[in-house]
Amino acid sequence: MNKQNPFSIIASLVIVITIAMFFNSCDLSSPDEEDNWGGNTTVKGTLILPYDVTGSEYSITIDVDGNPDVDGFTASSGGTCGSGTEIPYSIEQVPGGTYYIIVIVYATGNNTGSPQEGDLIGIYGMNENEDPPSAPNAVVPDSGEVTFNITLFVWEGDNIGENEKIRGNLILPAESTGSLWWVLVDDDLIGDNGITAESEGYCSSALNIPYSIYDIAAGTYNIKATVYVVGLRIGEPIGGDYYTVLSNIVVPSTGSVAQDITMVTYSHPEGKNSAVYGTLTLPRTANGKEISVYLDDDEDYSNGVYEDFYGMCGTSLTSEYYLNHTPTGTYKIRAMVHVVSTPGGNPVIGDFIGTIESAAVPATGLVTYNITLSVKTE
Repeated sequence: MNKQNPFSIIASLVIVITIAMFFNSCDLSSPDEEDNWGGNTTVKGTLILPYDVTGSEYSITIDVDGNPDVDGFTASSGGTCGSGTEIPYSIEQVPGGTYYIIVIVYATGNNTGSPQEGDLIGIYGMNENEDPPSAPNAVVPDSGEVTFNITLFVWEGDNIGENEKIRGNLILPAESTGSLWWVLVDDDLIGDNGITAESEGYCSSALNIPYSIYDIAAGTYNIKATVYVVGLRIGEPIGGDYYTVLSNIVVPSTGSVAQDITMVTYSHPEGKNSAVYGTLTLPRTANGKEISVYLDDDEDYSNGVYEDFYGMCGTSLTSEYYLNHTPTGTYKIRAMVHVVSTPGGNPVIGDFIGTIESAAVPATGLVTYNITLSVKTE
């Protein structure tokens, strides 16, 4: 099933949309004089979301022909989503006419411009997996009020319209609204040497979550699917996440293959069902310097550690770390930035160091320990 890009008929509409006009709430107040769109009608309604995206910005554009980059748009507004899956909107002083109404909810946090994969989109009169309306379809009278409720769905990104090769549903054991899902396709599932293809998105309230993989060569593949109910996308699944691996999936040279994936609740074979996550705050920037974080029950690294993390500082004063598959217990967490010393060794004067002396790790779940580092002086 090849799906048309919903934005192909509206050209580069989203490039000119700005949601900076209103950030204060979803229930927008009356527009300022500069936002008088020249009409006498209030267009209002409800944005119906697949899941709660509290705090995400949204934009709404009313346009007559889908070519605002050529001749502008008729009206536009935006706001910040409150809680729940039904978000009211209102745009005043819209001229009478017949329009497209296009909505973007920036669920991924990229709050302007074109939608990114994982954002929510909607066009009045279009349902999920359908083509957009072939012509403007929202009829606005010359005065009064008119209501248009718009159902949004997850934007699949630039893959829409490409050559779909694997399609199916992630069949979940329980509702996981808002949880990130990730499907990886490869011949060996060793991420360090590259992968063949991947897709990701966010779960709706449904138990069957559709996914698609595009433009891969004919061959035999493995599929690894994860729903991060508890853990974070930057790590492997932990206890409570959903996880399934399928082998020997044959992709034909023409057409596509249907492959549903029944997800099961993950449990680590050695009982290491927890993860530790946190933010390292540095005394100053250390761009390009390596980070080491160790979880252990003593300070002697020569006899091994229970879990470790290695990363690299950027230009920010903060960096994230993630200790995956940690056993339950109480540990010390030692963090260091190798400003002076050789990565992998003990810290020396001038390095950044920080410690959590007693970090309790539960039997299952994600626990957060933020660490403030300071310069080692002795």
